[in-house]
Amino acid sequence: MKLSESAVGYSRKGLRKIKDEELEQCCNVLHMDGMPCVYTDEEFRQILTDAEREGNASDEDVRGFFAKWGI
Repeated sequence: MKLSESAVGYSRKGLRKIKDEELEQCCNVLHMDGMPCVYTDEEFRQILTDAEREGNASDEDVRGFFAKWGI
């Protein structure tokens, strides 16, 4: 951190609130009517077949993907 940047501090109560909010968001996802990424056996077989048909990512593809985060 640079000296010109202000530091952020959280109290225990503040951290607990953040943690509770994140936990609530996770619980909301788990209790949705339509769970994301849940497939029937037939749908999963098709997704798997399509993924295998596409093959492996090239080194260039992987580098490009991680370059988004400066890695």
